[in-house]
Amino acid sequence: MLYGQYSEATVLAFGFIYDFQGAPQDLLTVEPVVEAIESDWFKQVLDGTHGDYDAVLVMAHMGIDDDLIQIILNKIRDIAGARIPVQFITGHTHVRASETKDSHSSAFQAGQYLDTIGFVSFPEWDSVTEQSDARSEFKHSFVNPNVEDMTDTLDIPNMSTSAGRDLSYFIKSTEVSMGILDSIGCAPITYRTEVATDDANSLWRLYLEQVIPSQFPGWDPAKDRFLAGTGSLRYDLFSGEVLKTDVLSVAPFREYFYKLRDDIPSDILTNVYKNVKGMDDWYHRGD
Repeated sequence: MLYGQYSEATVLAFGFIYDFQGAPQDLLTVEPVVEAIESDWFKQVLDGTHGDYDAVLVMAHMGIDDDLIQIILNKIRDIAGARIPVQFITGHTHVRASETKDSHSSAFQAGQYLDTIGFVSFPEWDSVTEQSDARSEFKHSFVNPNVEDMTDTLDIPNMSTSAGRDLSYFIKSTEVSMGILDSIGCAPITYRTEVATDDANSLWRLYLEQVIPSQFPGWDPAKDRFLAGTGSLRYDLFSGEVLKTDVLSVAPFREYFYKLRDDIPSDILTNVYKNVKGMDDWYHRGD
């Protein structure tokens, strides 16, 4: 239970992870969601055995469109009723998203890699128990994590603190000592990860058309193929001077390129692609 110091509201909070499989059983066991929601403890906290509450918060490490979200909501509705406010905070699939799940529930997902500060507000049961549709009472906001946006959002003139300045100085000193503030070039435009690959400002297009050929002399885009995980490029590359730290933000991993052979049959390439695509689908479903 979470207790609001100022609102004096009580929020019943749950935490779920997708039905993760594959870890050594002697190290980790994840109880399937469909089994967890049939547990006595789950039913008892929802039916008020352990105290009353004003709303339900579900922290769910699974995609906002995962079928398990609806399964959890259905069980909450079966036990707690149709009008108890339910707010889902989801994750795992690395997107900014929000969805209405029913007339008294909402789901929210706040981006990836600290690119978003998510804010949600949701009503108490007493305020919506007579409403047949309370969707307008669920609010959310995506805040970019920079000083300007945060200052505007919080409506304060200055976010600077002594501790913050000390931390900034420490970070800058560390970067200088590592040499990652050295300039290595200039980007004529801002290259973004989440745009179509045929866009001029696509970072993936830049990667495929310039970076990959530079690593493989004789690269022929008409016949050569390159496979990489979509998480290889993690951040946008902004226009202007490019520092080593900018490249580290874009691609923070020590990755290697492997050339398999020159004459792989097309049917084998097709199967490889299907398998890799299947792994990506598996990851985003949380199977």
